[in-house]
Amino acid sequence: MCVPVPERTLGAGGTPSPWQNAGLFTNSRSMTINDLTPGTTYAFQVRAVGGSTGYTDWSNPVAHMCP
Repeated sequence: MCVPVPERTLGAGGTPSPWQNAGLFTNSRSMTINDLTPGTTYAFQVRAVGGSTGYTDWSNPVAHMCP
């Protein structure tokens, strides 16, 4: 199973940037995203790829500010 992880930044006032690919993770329950900018809020979503149905639905976005 592979998990594509899109991410986007949330600017002042919560204005989001377009979704970008943060990586493709295989057989992983945790992920490390590198090169994040301190003080920037990022939103992430995940979904599983594989099996007989192809893709699962996207998760709800989760936002976190990089310290």
